[in-house]
Parts: sequence; structure tokens; C-alpha cells
Amino acid sequence: MYFQKRSYITSFDGEKIFTHSLCNSKSVKYNFIFPHGWGGDSNSLFFFAGLLLKKSPNSMCLLYDQRGHGFSSKKFSQANNLETILALDLQSIIDSLNNQKNIILVGHSMGAVAVQKYLQNDRCAKKVNKTILICSPFSIPSFLGKRKIWFGLLKKLKSNKNIKRTASQQKKFRNTRDFNLSRMISDIYYMGFLRWILVLGAIQGWKNNDLECLNNKNILHIVGSKDSVLDEKKQLKIILKLPKSNYCSVPGNHVCPASIPNIIIQKIVAFSRS
Repeated sequence: MYFQKRSYITSFDGEKIFTHSLCNSKSVKYNFIFPHGWGGDSNSLFFFAGLLLKKSPNSMCLLYDQRGHGFSSKKFSQANNLETILALDLQSIIDSLNNQKNIILVGHSMGAVAVQKYLQNDRCAKKVNKTILICSPFSIPSFLGKRKIWFGLLKKLKSNKNIKRTASQQKKFRNTRDFNLSRMISDIYYMGFLRWILVLGAIQGWKNNDLECLNNKNILHIVGSKDSVLDEKKQLKIILKLPKSNYCSVPGNHVCPASIPNIIIQKIVAFSRS
């Protein structure tokens, strides 16, 4: 490892987003950015990033806490929905790299929702060289009622709990199943139950109404054949309507970056250099 750097960037609305960069070279050619899933944080992908850097020379991995998670801001006042804020935070992070070339987005689960929303802006999409969407929903069923109500409650929540699991604590969840009870309890403890459920309520009901933005040869969809959250057949049915994009199915569950990291890393490294 050449260096690690922890810092905050100022997002579009003046709020702070915590970032953690890991790099293996003075001469970086590949800049990977990792938006994590619901309930996680930058440490969720710390070991994954470390493994990736062993397989990808001249690379930088930028991990960050999505808003509402970890050490990042818990305020949601400047937009009408959660995914817009997450995408604008991602935009701010990319802008902070000062026009670095060869940016590769690797979004997992809710992190992939942020990436999809970001790519709907043509100006933003041009800044990205490659995109990998891992276990990425294209829509989320509305099972908790009106998402606007949940997002409104999330905006009003005053708690600013800034704690999260350490990278070592994350290690024990690397080979867990989807809906693992101990992992979910840990998520709730570190996020706080109200924020945990309000973020879920605010993102459910989301749908990508501009799938054409994903019909691009520089996008790779990774689908888990054992995913208990997203149905593989339904996912592939949508992906096959995006003939310019690429896809692969892997023998993993929804948390496959943690359960089968080496397989996922192999796919990412190969695609980033194609």
C-alpha cells in the first residue's frame, strides 16, 4: 500500500462527506470510486478495496460514507428525494478529484442506485470511463407506503450519530448470507433504528425511468445467481434490453463483494482494462 488518506469533502449543499482513499502507486492510472449499500459505510468495502489493489496496479480506491451513514452528514434538506442527494454527493466527490482521468464507478445495491441517478446527467456521465453495477436494482418495490412521507421524516430527524463499525469489525460479516440477523442488528446499532428504517422507506419505491443511460458499452452489470434480494431472471430480462452494455452472472448472493470478493474483483479488473 502506497498511502491511505482520510478526509472530508464539501458536498453541493455545504455538508461534509467522509472519504477514505487507498492507493498502491505514485502513478495512478485507475481511479475506483465505491458507493456502498444501505446500512453500510466505507469500512464495508475496506477489505474488498485492499484485495482489488493487489490485483490492479497503479490504482486508487476511494471509499466514502454515503449520506446518512458513518461519519458523513445526516442532513437531507436540499432535494426532494434521497437518490438525488446521493447522486449529488457522488458528483461532488468526483469533482473533488480535479479532473482525474479513468474514473471507474463501482456501485453496490443502494450505491448502484446513486450511480444510476448520477449517470442520468449527460455532463456527469462523460467524466466516467467505466461503470460496474453490482446487484443493482432498476426499481425497488413500494412496500412501506409513500416514499415522500418517509423522506420528509428523514429530513426532520435531528440525531447526528457519528459512529460506525471498524474495518476489523466488518471482517466477521464477509461470508454472511443475505438478511443475516447479526449484520442487520449491527447496522441498526451503528445507524440508529430510526435512521436505518427511514433511509429504507425513502429509497423504496424508486425506479429508474431513464434506463437508456445504462445502454452503454462502458457499463458492466454483475448479477448474483444466489441473490435473495433481487431476482436474477428479472434482472437479466431488463439488462438484455440494454444490448450495448455488458453483464455477467456470478455464483454469489446480494452481498457478493463480501461473500465472493475474488470473483468480483477478477470481473472488475478485467473490465476496467478492456
